[in-house]
Amino acid sequence: MRPQVCSFHIRFKHRHSQRDYFAFEAKRLHVTYPKGRFSTEYPTYAGEEGMMAFVEGQYSKGYLAGGMLGYVMDARSDSALSGLEKQVDARRSALKLVPGSKLSKSGMSHAVPNALNGTRLSETEHDVDAHPLRLFHLLLRVHQNHAGVRIVASSLSFSQRTPA
Repeated sequence: MRPQVCSFHIRFKHRHSQRDYFAFEAKRLHVTYPKGRFSTEYPTYAGEEGMMAFVEGQYSKGYLAGGMLGYVMDARSDSALSGLEKQVDARRSALKLVPGSKLSKSGMSHAVPNALNGTRLSETEHDVDAHPLRLFHLLLRVHQNHAGVRIVASSLSFSQRTPA
């Protein structure tokens, strides 16, 4: 059994209690390494330090939802989504997907209408031991500019309405 180390990449805290209430685990996809070797990294995304960290409870104890953030390093988000769909389906038992669940377009996709082309929001439903779990999957395209600097090609903004 591996040690239970919790290291979220992004987490949101409640402003009054400062308790974590939503977390993202981030992974790079479609990576070209320094010597030119290319790797999709789909097994890492769906593996022990990715989706499985939520499914096994390391990142999801007490939470009904969490998120995976995929930085698509070659900006081919449609290809990355298709590859992840196959990877998730191949691991559906280990990932404890509820019957009929698959990596599919999120019903909340309308919440990011001003995002640039290539941003993909999907979700999966899992039947973990203590409670149901919904994972949101946000894929962001990454481009390399003329200076060799990688930039995330997305502009996301969410607003929260405060009751009057």
